[in-house]
Amino acid sequence: RKESSAASDVYKRQSIIVKRNNKSYVVQQGELLENKYKLISVGVDSAIFEYMGEQFQLTTKLKNEK
Repeated sequence: RKESSAASDVYKRQSIIVKRNNKSYVVQQGELLENKYKLISVGVDSAIFEYMGEQFQLTTKLKNEK
């Protein structure tokens, strides 16, 4: 029997830590930041948020911890 990994891929969501106004927020893909900005995607260089149909791109500073 071959098992599908598609079901497990549904639960893999990206997350990001956003520092804003001296506070830190952990936001997962699909969730809202400050009940306004929906996190659409996280890439190596940027994160995309959406608010009222408009998209905003934030530069990320990803850390490669070993």
